[in-house]
Amino acid sequence: MLNSHQILAGARTKGGIQTYVNAEYTTAPTVSLTGSTFTFTGGIEFDGESYNLASYPFVATTLTSLLVDGSYTLSAVPSYTEPVDRVAAEALGLNYYVDRNGMGDSLVHYFLPSALESSVAAAGGYDNLYKAMAMGAATPAQIQLVNNYSDAVEKLSDPRYVGKLFDPTGVAYVLTRTYAQDNSSKTDALVGMTNQQIELFKATQGYIAAERKVLPKANVYITGNNAGVLAKIKRAFAYASLNDANADVNAIEISLDYQNGDTLSAPKDLDGTVIAAGDYSHVAVFEYYQPTYMSRGHE
Repeated sequence: MLNSHQILAGARTKGGIQTYVNAEYTTAPTVSLTGSTFTFTGGIEFDGESYNLASYPFVATTLTSLLVDGSYTLSAVPSYTEPVDRVAAEALGLNYYVDRNGMGDSLVHYFLPSALESSVAAAGGYDNLYKAMAMGAATPAQIQLVNNYSDAVEKLSDPRYVGKLFDPTGVAYVLTRTYAQDNSSKTDALVGMTNQQIELFKATQGYIAAERKVLPKANVYITGNNAGVLAKIKRAFAYASLNDANADVNAIEISLDYQNGDTLSAPKDLDGTVIAAGDYSHVAVFEYYQPTYMSRGHE
């Protein structure tokens, strides 16, 4: 049912915003497990047509080796007749096949009957056939072939033959791993992350804002929420006084390679020399931050 509300990746939509199919339970389902086969009772309804879930067991044998420990949700979704190529489609009497792009979207391809295309090609091609017909030199068989091909081409723009919404033909299942997630609004979502988590976040983003802060001996990065999390700092500089730090003069840039053991409690300059405690009293950091907002209902 979740797939009808665009919650799961790959959920079908029509027009980009409307639900593709409405789903309801007709009877509350129950489940039993035998070995690695889940068997259901109860019914589900897709766009007014009912399906008995007992006819659609879920066999997990081929999946167990792929799953990591955790919690999972099994969702019933409508299945459709989706031949993967022209051969499979024509065997079913259909004029379309379905494939997927790199984004996981399903793409429908309509086509002319293969036998008709082959007949036209063997007769010299549509242009030559049409030219012969226009000049009055075509045989009755050639004229019929041109008419059949023209009718088939016209059907490719007729909504009675192409572009219809697919009707559900059964029930399929989507297995989704679930985990705890905090959607609450935050002034800075990076607070509390580890160095590795922040590095991953930075690797998947484009621009991330950084704010300049002046700190006495960078105490927040020694005892506060971000203690030892140097990945949260874009750049850092040491100053001999608060006035120098506020004016950004006489700065010594600090090395921030936490993987090599750099810290702000005993900072080093970019040459790797420890900055003497008496040479600085304040540190200015350009700190990454990521404010987030989520409406109360979504939190």
